[in-house]
Amino acid sequence: MRNDASRGISAFSGLMVSLVVLSSACLGGSVLAQAPATAPAATEDPAVTASRQAFEALPEADRKAIQEALIWVVPYNATAGGTFGRQTYNGIVAFQKMKSVTPDGILVPQTASALQAAATVARNAVGFKAVRDDKTGVELGLPVKVLSKQSVTPTGRRWQSVDDKITLDTKMVAGATPEMQALYEKTIAAAPGRKVTYKFLRPDFFVVTGETANGEFYVRYALGQEGLRGFTFAYDKSVKPDASRLMIAIANSFVPFPGTVPLPAPAAQAAPKPVALAASRARLTGDAAKVSTGIRVGSRQIVTVGAACDAPVVAGTPARVIKRAGDMALMEAASDTAVTALPVRSGPVTPGNGLVVVAWDASAGALGVNSGTGEGEQGVSAAMQIGGRGGLVFDRAGAVVGIIGSATTPLRILSGVAMPARYDIVTVKAIQDFVGSSGAFSGEATATSQQTAGAIAVSASSRMTDVVCP
Repeated sequence: MRNDASRGISAFSGLMVSLVVLSSACLGGSVLAQAPATAPAATEDPAVTASRQAFEALPEADRKAIQEALIWVVPYNATAGGTFGRQTYNGIVAFQKMKSVTPDGILVPQTASALQAAATVARNAVGFKAVRDDKTGVELGLPVKVLSKQSVTPTGRRWQSVDDKITLDTKMVAGATPEMQALYEKTIAAAPGRKVTYKFLRPDFFVVTGETANGEFYVRYALGQEGLRGFTFAYDKSVKPDASRLMIAIANSFVPFPGTVPLPAPAAQAAPKPVALAASRARLTGDAAKVSTGIRVGSRQIVTVGAACDAPVVAGTPARVIKRAGDMALMEAASDTAVTALPVRSGPVTPGNGLVVVAWDASAGALGVNSGTGEGEQGVSAAMQIGGRGGLVFDRAGAVVGIIGSATTPLRILSGVAMPARYDIVTVKAIQDFVGSSGAFSGEATATSQQTAGAIAVSASSRMTDVVCP
């Protein structure tokens, strides 16, 4: 399997995709293209020319990585092949505006790092990773947290979301000279309630996109010595534009005839646990306020944000509310738990800093770990599942920055999976002032080397629990 930046698997807000231009490159490359791919015209905007020159001076792997990241972070519906076009310029400018820096189309290292960090958060939120399908032999990137249902079909394999609103099918037609023309004509044939919006045919592949009464679809097949291999991606209009973004990322990662190095087949997927289904329903019905993360700040004292009720249940046992202040609540548990102090970050969090969020994930019934990016001293962008409010925010050295507060951007759910959003950070000082004690934290951190997210989660796990409002 290829593992370089050209796979398109390295890194979500609103994107209304419009598949209007297709690449004339070989099948191993991307499907969606941007124009122009030739030398700039004499009348090109000077800002675009400067952006082009800065972009083209970068190594090819860096150029591709930037475009792959743009797919996940801003409205960008083009190839991740490393070739500059107007969509690359527009995408860079859109991200610069998001970060409140000069929108000149030239990525300085700090902004480029922030772009990659934001893309990683978005990619991790849906579990986007490379998969080899053993039924058809194709490789492609899959959002495994979104497409969590899996089954075998007569011609390949099917992945679906829990609510069946998004479906991806890999397909294979065996034979040395299969009738690609016949399959293409069948794909574009008129059908009641179905409209083809784009079609592109070459001797070695074809692409067809279209609309149905309730959704949209994308079809791609490639011809090789082993026969025809391809995939279809269909989604309900209610999950657009996020599903559109997934479609572009999958199309950019598609490899119909990879090398012969054997790769492990996708594992058989067990039926979703009842708790996961219940949590998905809770997300969709607005019940997220009933679950939050609790932080132990004393042997019996627990502080949380968001679970607003007078009779909370902590780790399955009723607890007593001692006091409240806004969304924050201090509770007393029924039994003692030993608490070790956690180090506190000494300096400010600047935009783009990598952060780690450890918080309760009600769908899994356990603590979860999420990557995040700093949005200033009191903000973080992260993908929080139901129960995440009140979770601890760490810097990459394992020092506490604060706890997750209220969301300040709209929360979006894609087939039961939460997408990245911006949250306020309740600072350590604010927690100490509310609790009336600083014993839960040990002052400034001394460690400077980065830790893995897993190591940070382990260090914090004994301090954290779930809080439920029945």
